[in-house]
Amino acid sequence: MVQEIALRVRSAGFATVKGTAHAPRPGIRFDAAGPVGDRRYCVVDPERGAVLKTVQTPQLLRVAARECAAGLALDIPGTGIVVAPVGMGRALDVDYWGRRVRARLGTGPHAEALSDFLGRRVALARVPRGGAVYGDPTSIVTTGSLRALGEATGHPDLLTEFVRFRPTLLVESDEPFGEDAWAGAEVRVERVPAGASGAKGDGERTQPGAGEGGMEGLRLRVGDPIPRCAVIDLDPVTGERGGGLLRALAAMRPRNERGEPLFGAYARVVRPTAETPGTLGQ
Repeated sequence: MVQEIALRVRSAGFATVKGTAHAPRPGIRFDAAGPVGDRRYCVVDPERGAVLKTVQTPQLLRVAARECAAGLALDIPGTGIVVAPVGMGRALDVDYWGRRVRARLGTGPHAEALSDFLGRRVALARVPRGGAVYGDPTSIVTTGSLRALGEATGHPDLLTEFVRFRPTLLVESDEPFGEDAWAGAEVRVERVPAGASGAKGDGERTQPGAGEGGMEGLRLRVGDPIPRCAVIDLDPVTGERGGGLLRALAAMRPRNERGEPLFGAYARVVRPTAETPGTLGQ
């Protein structure tokens, strides 16, 4: 018999542009390929033909990106909000962690604004679904695991900084690392009501957007644990390095063959969310 688990989601989110700020998404919608709108765009070095990696370009974490009726809006420090439609220019094969991806360079003001911010010539590009995604399209992190990791590593505020791990779904759980046992399980996704408090003994409140819209009927199949890299040592607001979280995580958690510590779980969609008129992120 296939194990089935009900997951109570506190927050759901993603980054519209790969490597930019991970943000809650009210009305998030899932189709068979995962969260709609997640990492739809990426920033590339057109001369090297490579996608910019977050760990090598942490400044991107300071940029907030969202799609709106007027096109793609980028909130860039020192520049302000740049919003315009993204036209599709020439095709370019780019490298993403050793994988060749066919990207389409965008036309519009975004590339120039990002280039000025980063101090180097870059381009905004649109990629096929999953083109700039390292593992499975959906990732899960639990509140129980974050609390346990925070206590063990001297990061008592880790739960409030859960975006360090950039999860699609932040799930309520009292059991630390309980998701390790979910591999292969089919899970039913439920929202924590907006404004509701977390698990017993947890004073944190639901993140913005966690109890609103979408996800009705969503079912996922939990996959492998997620290997972690130095991105979790980057401040999710400023992009500054520090904290030693990766080293501490490696000392207390199982690691894969490359020595990367495992935290959280990947998942794939079994049944998409019900269609909701006006849902964001389409």
